[in-house]
Amino acid sequence: MNTPIHMSNAITARFERFHNENPHVYSMFQRFSLKAIQAGMKRLSGHFILARMRWESAIETKGDPFKINDNYSAYYVRKFIADFPQYAATFETRRIRAA
Repeated sequence: MNTPIHMSNAITARFERFHNENPHVYSMFQRFSLKAIQAGMKRLSGHFILARMRWESAIETKGDPFKINDNYSAYYVRKFIADFPQYAATFETRRIRAA
């Protein structure tokens, strides 16, 4: 039986693989996060940004709908905070736990 730590490590490994194979996803996450911050939003969530990304791919652009695991939102938030520490207070983070 997997412990939460092992499960969390498995999710982390899947996220890293997904991120390495799809770097454009993080670029989009950055773009929409910064756009929301520039529009004056003081609090954001990773799920909010992912929903905006899904809207963009489904409604605003042509091609395959955007697919991403909701579990990855916490990882993208942490990556964004590492790259833009001045916006760390914009996103609330919690301990990553097994899904």
